[in-house]
Amino acid sequence: MEQGGTRRDAIVEAMIRVAGSKGYLAVSVADVITEANVSRTTFYKHFSDKQGAFSPPMTEPSRRSSERPKPLAKAGAAGATGRGAGLLP
Repeated sequence: MEQGGTRRDAIVEAMIRVAGSKGYLAVSVADVITEANVSRTTFYKHFSDKQGAFSPPMTEPSRRSSERPKPLAKAGAAGATGRGAGLLP
């Protein structure tokens, strides 16, 4: 495994997998480091707690432009009239 961001990404991905199968409240740091195949020291180098490992997927923008959400049509766009105008179906 590569250094730096790749290990951090592995921890985040492991957190998502473990939380998806056990539920967030049941997840321990030990579960995450086992799934990510990293040491406890490596985990705490990148995150202060399990919440920190879970937060990046919710707060960081996607690194790949193909995953970025498409903008919605603006209200009052040409041809849009009436209730809900400008909203996508």
